[in-house]
Amino acid sequence: APDPAAPGASAQERSSGTTALRTGWAGFVQRTSWVDRMVLVYLGYMTTRILLARPGPDTDKARLAFGLSFVGVALVVWMVRWPILRPGVFTSVLHRLTHFAGVLGSYFWLREALHCLDPHLLDGPLAAIDRAIFGRVPSQWLEQYATPEVTEWFAFFYYSYFTILVLALIPSAMGGRSSRPFQLIFGVLYLVCMGHMVYTLVPGLGPYATLPFEHPLEGGLFLGLVMETVFGSGALLDIFPSLHTAVPAFIAVHCFRFRAYRPERYVWPVAAFFSANIIVATLLLRWHYGIDVLVGLCHCAGAVWLVKRLDRNTVRREQLGLPPELEYPR
Repeated sequence: APDPAAPGASAQERSSGTTALRTGWAGFVQRTSWVDRMVLVYLGYMTTRILLARPGPDTDKARLAFGLSFVGVALVVWMVRWPILRPGVFTSVLHRLTHFAGVLGSYFWLREALHCLDPHLLDGPLAAIDRAIFGRVPSQWLEQYATPEVTEWFAFFYYSYFTILVLALIPSAMGGRSSRPFQLIFGVLYLVCMGHMVYTLVPGLGPYATLPFEHPLEGGLFLGLVMETVFGSGALLDIFPSLHTAVPAFIAVHCFRFRAYRPERYVWPVAAFFSANIIVATLLLRWHYGIDVLVGLCHCAGAVWLVKRLDRNTVRREQLGLPPELEYPR
């Protein structure tokens, strides 16, 4: 099947748009899209919270990182939407990659950002919710199956999370007028932006740090890589909601929705298989409570619902003579 173009208005529909582009600041705001505003709200929220945090080394690093990210994204959005940069391949790729860098790159400073907020850990209430729903915390129940072989199996899939993100998003950054890559970009950015902001409100360490287990996890290469990555670069307070659940699940659902097209028709079974294993891995490796995973799945469902509304918004923007949600290569 041919690649579906982003929904466009007919000549009659375009001629029916009576709202002209405004000028000045109002025109700039009108030209910005959902994704522009979402990323700026996320970086603005994090920057404001960190600016109000207690002074310290973590606070200084986080202020610098998030402040520069906010300024950088705002500058690129201004140059693209004013517009100062001429529409084309360079402008399109710059616009998309800047959003990626501002949102996904902020993960590497998330540890300092969350710790400088003096978090009140909520592991106790999260574990209590698990017991109320499941009878016990799923990570403790799964301990009986955590042989070295099983642990290594799921550690491999857990470690594949960032590889999946790269394989899914980098090609989408080069996408043209198709609605498929844009829906994928928007959905993942939405999940990460909302997830990171909720981390500041519901901080926790996870079952591995707060609950008793009879035996430590034993594995091999991939378990070692997971432990090294989490404790070396992880935020450590990023458990609710589980983005290791929400993001792979969204990518799998996205591929399934567009399974009539290439490459999704070949990719969706693999994406679904990896997603299912990553979700189980979050529990077996003792990083997440069951409620983290449930809310992560709800978070994914919300993203799917939201991206379905983007096509309608794209038509509306074209009828009003507004630029696209993400700049298209010309």
